[in-house]
Amino acid sequence: MTSYQTRLKVNTCTREDSLLRMRKANPRFILRNYLLHMAIEELQRGENNLFVKLQQALKDPYSKSHDEFFGMRPDWATHQAGCSMLSCSS
Repeated sequence: MTSYQTRLKVNTCTREDSLLRMRKANPRFILRNYLLHMAIEELQRGENNLFVKLQQALKDPYSKSHDEFFGMRPDWATHQAGCSMLSCSS
């Protein structure tokens, strides 16, 4: 934290410019394994609502939309293979 604070003091761009750069360079939406797992399960039941929403979010990952995907990972995903951690074969 100290090195970050030191960096801020010597930084030549304003805080607003820095935030703007970060928002342009870092996607707001990142596909999570548990979301994909849920979409696949829906597709297997013949539903595609979540899949379509995820596609839209992936096409526009920098937008201020798609707030529904910013919750905490559900408890069930902690113990679900592929949702809580990646294996070495992933």
